[in-house]
Amino acid sequence: MKPVNLFSLSLPFITFLIASYHQVSSQSLPNITIRPSDDTALHSSSNIRLDCTANTTSNVSYQWLRNGNIVLPTSKISILPNNSLLISGFESVHNGNYSCNVTNGNWTLISHSVLVSLAYVTSSQNGQTVQKNVTRNNYTILPCLPSYTGYPLHELSPLWHVYDLANYPMYVLFVGSVNSENSAIVGGNGDLYLRKVITPLKYECRLTNSITQSYQYHATTINVVGSIAELAPTPLAVPTDVTVAKGDRTSMNCIASGSLSVVNMTGPDGAVISKGIQSINSADSSDEGSYSCDITGTPGTYTGTLTIKHAPSITVHPPSSVDITYGSSLTLSCTATGSDISWVWYHNGIKISDSSTLVVSTTGLEDSGAYQCFATNEAGVDSKSTLVTVKTVPPSFTNNGRLSNTLGFARENLTLRCNATGAPAPFYEWKKEETSISESNSDFSLSSPGVLVFKSLNSALQGNYTCIAKSMIDPQTVVGMVSSTAQVYVAEPTVITSVHKPSIIIYKGESFVLNCSVSHDTSKTNIALHWTLNGTIIPNNTHTRLMRSADQSELSLRVMAAGSNDLGHYQCQALTSYINTPFLTAPVVYSERTSIIVTNFPVKPSVTNVSSSYPTVLEVKWIYDGYDYNVESYRIEIQNSTSDAWYPSKPNTAISATSTTRAYIVELEPYSYYSVRVVAILTDGREVASDPYGPVRTAQAVPGLPPQRLRAVSRSKTDITLFWEPPAVTARYGVITDYTVSYWVSSTGASPPQSSSIINQTIGSNATTHVLSRLAGGNTYWIRIAAHNTAGMGPFSSTINATTDSNIGGTSDSDDPIHRKTWFIFLLCFVGLILIILGVACIATARWNSNRKGHKYPVGSSFRGEEVVDFSRDVVNDYEKRRKPLEPINSVFSDDETRESESSQATLPQSMTHAMYGPSTDSVIRRGIPLHVPPLPGYAMPPSYINPPSFEDSMKQRLNKRRSASMSFLERAEHFNLGGSGWSVGHDPKAGFLMYEDVDTDSVDKTHLHHIQDDISGGSSDSRLQSNPLATRSGSLATFV
Repeated sequence: MKPVNLFSLSLPFITFLIASYHQVSSQSLPNITIRPSDDTALHSSSNIRLDCTANTTSNVSYQWLRNGNIVLPTSKISILPNNSLLISGFESVHNGNYSCNVTNGNWTLISHSVLVSLAYVTSSQNGQTVQKNVTRNNYTILPCLPSYTGYPLHELSPLWHVYDLANYPMYVLFVGSVNSENSAIVGGNGDLYLRKVITPLKYECRLTNSITQSYQYHATTINVVGSIAELAPTPLAVPTDVTVAKGDRTSMNCIASGSLSVVNMTGPDGAVISKGIQSINSADSSDEGSYSCDITGTPGTYTGTLTIKHAPSITVHPPSSVDITYGSSLTLSCTATGSDISWVWYHNGIKISDSSTLVVSTTGLEDSGAYQCFATNEAGVDSKSTLVTVKTVPPSFTNNGRLSNTLGFARENLTLRCNATGAPAPFYEWKKEETSISESNSDFSLSSPGVLVFKSLNSALQGNYTCIAKSMIDPQTVVGMVSSTAQVYVAEPTVITSVHKPSIIIYKGESFVLNCSVSHDTSKTNIALHWTLNGTIIPNNTHTRLMRSADQSELSLRVMAAGSNDLGHYQCQALTSYINTPFLTAPVVYSERTSIIVTNFPVKPSVTNVSSSYPTVLEVKWIYDGYDYNVESYRIEIQNSTSDAWYPSKPNTAISATSTTRAYIVELEPYSYYSVRVVAILTDGREVASDPYGPVRTAQAVPGLPPQRLRAVSRSKTDITLFWEPPAVTARYGVITDYTVSYWVSSTGASPPQSSSIINQTIGSNATTHVLSRLAGGNTYWIRIAAHNTAGMGPFSSTINATTDSNIGGTSDSDDPIHRKTWFIFLLCFVGLILIILGVACIATARWNSNRKGHKYPVGSSFRGEEVVDFSRDVVNDYEKRRKPLEPINSVFSDDETRESESSQATLPQSMTHAMYGPSTDSVIRRGIPLHVPPLPGYAMPPSYINPPSFEDSMKQRLNKRRSASMSFLERAEHFNLGGSGWSVGHDPKAGFLMYEDVDTDSVDKTHLHHIQDDISGGSSDSRLQSNPLATRSGSLATFV
């Protein structure tokens, strides 16, 4: 705030206010005005008068304060009749903040304070001269104000007196002055800027207080030493952001070095500021805004903002008057615009808080009065006041606060209550008849206000009791009083004699009976019995039948076909009334409580959802459709995929039946299947398990183990091949999505270097091998691998190393050990293939030669899985030499031989038929034509072989069928092994089939040869059948188709 200069002011006209004391209205407070309202600076020995007025007609008194202390009259201080303060011959001891108090009998108000002080100026360097050396063409700055102190600041005026070195006065410079000598200019703050020093001179700053007309000075002598080239323009003073209080002194400057520098400065309104100097003696809103400065030869524009700090303005405050009830809390709050605000609350002129909000937790009469909030900053002060009146309220009973006639029972306790409101809070007093009941009375307890407890009733305590409620400021000051009286009756107690179990389980559809009987004081009381269900009286109807005894002392309840509406808590109530006062009933109801649980037991819990958001946790939700109070607690059980057993989940704690139907299962394996069930533990001890839910898989977690058996092989100078196996199945914790191979070259070993030196490669999930290519030869690479799943990357494997080939010229594939091994295996396979081809060729050649020589198979060779045995080349060769045209078949055997064949019981060996026609004996008939064969030792011929039906007709029929085949039977040469029977069979395209048994010549007298030729070439349907006996050394030979 800008102090007022009273040195040139005359005393204003004085209006005397004579105040008389009287009671002011409780609805408003006066406004207090103090003059002068701003801080004031005085010349020594001057006079000042301070006026304080309050716009009220009430009788008020005034009191002046300096720095919070009462100002008492002295030889120089007087209190004028109009309550003004007059100070004559003002001295420094009178400096201070002055305020006044205005008081009536109910409140006190305090004005805002004003600073009254002597004006002065002083300097610690007064009269001193200092030397300063400056290079020619350089610049320098000579400050003035920083070395001075004074009050008020806006009354301090700087002047620069210039002397030559002989101390001869030359000229005077004031703020904004420009002189070509050394390109001098005085800035708005009073500092002297020598922008280009040429001439040595003496500069003296004089700071004058315009109120006292006194000054202080100090001087600086400029010595020119050396020389430099003229400098380019350099900013010496430019606008900056400044915040000042309204009325304070400040400046904005745009000054540059050099005699030829050109500056351009504009103010908030865009107007050009002359010489780049803006001196502001008393800042106000018109000076606020942005200032810009342009200097020729320097880049950019310099800007600064002047902000004016305004006095606070209180915008939110309490109303002018507040009425509050005695004993309640009081909260008063103020809000103001402005910055850097400090707050003070006053109560009746006494400072009580430094906050913007005032709280009084419990008010008393002493809290009545005037409350003022003051908001202060550097620019000024604002205040608001409110009158608070704390009011008392006489006591009064609440709606149910009065006493009522009461029936009590002997040897039991009884409580009487009365309740009243008032301000101050009522104090309670109890009386029996006219005698006060004190806390020392052993029959009663007075532990709570308004409550009288009878510890044990007896007939002597029957009578009238009175509750008195008083509101008092103190024992001598009673605000008000109320009282209430009631009669207490005492009788023998009513007792329910029937006993039931605490709880009964009833199945739906069943009926049940509850009995209630009481004993009571028949001489003084009547009884009314009721059954209630969950607090509601049960009526008598077809579903709930009530049966009473004649004396009303028994009541039976029968519930028919119990259902869900019948579940709950049943009570037998005995309502006792006093005989002499039928309107009076006992306030205490005696009851026998029975809990009936109606259920279709058992009811299973139902699991509604099981989900997993974390790898080791399952969230389980369930519902229970039965009655909750059937269930004492729940237990959750789980089953994993590897076992059929159910076991408790973790944490293994019972879950309250009433607290929740949701729980979490912890410590599970990630990415694993679990089935879940909820077990309800019923109040009767039985357990009911829900149907299993699931299986549900837990969420994936990062792999717990790295890939296994990581191996590396250096293939060449530039490649390293990696081999590995996936992580163990139990540690994958999900589906492997890919692998990360990390490798580096390090002289420090397996410890990974900085991340920038590590190379990472991502490989598909199905890979178990990978080639690191484009490597440098002769280097040792450190390698590790980690597996990924959707949850992230698992741990890296142990680090291994491999060294690439150091061959400078490079390494071909033939030099690679793996390549060499591969080529060696390939060469072996190639040689083996050649040998197989040659073997096949040899076998084919041998077979071809065999066909040419009669299609004979060597003994021991294989044919259709059987070994050809004992083939007699002699017989075949002998046959080839002696073969003749076939004769009719009838001439082959003699009559004796035919008869012998017919009478023989020998049969064809089974092994022989297997060799010829396959394992089925029926195939002999389907695929071959049986011929007459001489009887063989040890074998019996079947009848079909002994007596064949029309052999010639059968041959024709068979041969006609074969004409339609794509390849003639006779064009195939087959050799049959007769399974060790001693028979061999061969085929010759010309001779047909040959059967031979190597037997003793003594056993077979002849060899019979049947040769069947089919004249296929002519397409004739008939056949020619010829036979020719063929003698041989041993065995028998037969030819057949």
